[in-house]
Amino acid sequence: MNRRNFINASAAALGSVSLVSQFAYAKPKYQKLGVVPKINRLPREIWVAALTQQGIAGDSLEEVVQSAVRKMETVSSYEPDIICLPEYFHVQGLRDNHLSVEEASEEPIGKISQPLADFARRQQCYVIAPIFTQEKGSCYNAAVLIDRFGQMVGEYRKARPTESEIANGVTPGDLDPPVFETDFGKIGIQICFDIEWIEGWQRLKQKGAEIVFWPSAFAGGRKVNTMAMWHKYYVVSSTQKEYYQNMQAYRRRGGLEWKLQPVGSVRSCQP
Repeated sequence: MNRRNFINASAAALGSVSLVSQFAYAKPKYQKLGVVPKINRLPREIWVAALTQQGIAGDSLEEVVQSAVRKMETVSSYEPDIICLPEYFHVQGLRDNHLSVEEASEEPIGKISQPLADFARRQQCYVIAPIFTQEKGSCYNAAVLIDRFGQMVGEYRKARPTESEIANGVTPGDLDPPVFETDFGKIGIQICFDIEWIEGWQRLKQKGAEIVFWPSAFAGGRKVNTMAMWHKYYVVSSTQKEYYQNMQAYRRRGGLEWKLQPVGSVRSCQP
């Protein structure tokens, strides 16, 4: 697969990643990507689903979250190991948003993220829920990681919020991002504007992250490719804007198999 190639998508993308270290080369191969039961997958073959904001909407936070759950259910038959939602999807999906950051935030797991935790438990998959969180009077633009049992693993707090976010009450997170241990390896998270600063991405590499998820309000373009290439890990994006190219996953390590299929246009790609 060409190093600069990516698969366009309109709403959601689903793919599998095999985390291996040996280099392997072959011509690109495209075929229909069907459901592979977990019992038949490779030891470290990870199926990843990422969603755009398209179709996630409502008149209240509860309605938006429920619409997100319904959208997640559209890929559940593929038995993904992890699903990622876009940056503060619960607010961006409001048809008429008059809520402050504080009003739209919670201490997880709370009423906003609980339906996502219930989904994670039912489907036995991880979920990355980018929402506003709060602690001790401070509010954060965060991404909450929920495990296969519906329990919170931890949260990453956006280290580089925009000026408008800060003006609206968002507090910057720690400049040293956490790496989360999952049953398939170590993952990290960066959010949107974080892509303009390389330090967080470097730190995730130093801490052993193998996949970095990037929920964002913009598509990022080649900056996403660059972060993957420089740091030699996968970067999976879940973004709000430019729906036709949102679901991008970049392969930057030799021998790593990547299969990606936008819902409605099923393909698989192998090196």
